[in-house]
Amino acid sequence: MLQIDWINLVEFSQSLLLTFNPEQRINISILVHKLKLLTDGPTKSISIPLACHQGTALEKMYQYSDIIPILDCDASNGCIFWTILFLFHLKTDLKDKISPESLEELGNRILDEEPTKVNQYRDKSQCYDVFEAYKILKGIRFYSDQPDYDITETMGVNKVFSLEGKKDLYVQLDKLPRMIDPAYGIFTCGNYSFFLGHNDFLFFIYDTHCITESLGGNGNGIIKLFKCTKSACAWIWKRLDLSGVKNECFSFALMTKRKRKSTKK
Repeated sequence: MLQIDWINLVEFSQSLLLTFNPEQRINISILVHKLKLLTDGPTKSISIPLACHQGTALEKMYQYSDIIPILDCDASNGCIFWTILFLFHLKTDLKDKISPESLEELGNRILDEEPTKVNQYRDKSQCYDVFEAYKILKGIRFYSDQPDYDITETMGVNKVFSLEGKKDLYVQLDKLPRMIDPAYGIFTCGNYSFFLGHNDFLFFIYDTHCITESLGGNGNGIIKLFKCTKSACAWIWKRLDLSGVKNECFSFALMTKRKRKSTKK
């Protein structure tokens, strides 16, 4: 292991040991995975394959019929909705106290339970941007009491696989640990959107599409954990390339919970 890794490990451990407030201490499961990442090399990541992907319901129906079914539980072409809902539940259900186990449970629950609540409000043949999807979700009674969020979208002006485009993505991700902790947002390139966040010293991704073994998956959706910007970017570029994304521009929409205005005079 490189000397810099030992320095990172010592600094990380000290920051945890000197945290006396129990509410600010890192989840023990995340601690174990983070220490593993720090000691396993600079590009190491952890993959948590899910039990399904957003097209699972349709795939099961096609086993029995060639007719295109209409399913309330069909999550296909809805990645922008499922990623926003993942963010909602991270804040309200998990209250930002994440662990690999809780992320996996939430990722599966989103695809199992949320489509039946959302599908009547979306056109499955249409691709929505993050603003449109957020507005639709906030208008559904199941989510109307969710906190309001401000959305700051950064549009890449360079192609994602170009030298400048790769630099743009790296710079965008590298800001997250210093901007807000936790920092949550939606990454979009082409027809693909997935959750991208930073919390408890880790970058993590929630992707509801079919993720192959070469990307750490099992053909279903996935949770990915990364210790550094470099490894997160490398996975994103490989994931887009293997999915057939051409050299298109990307966007990243940072979603931050809107602060209530003080009523004090």
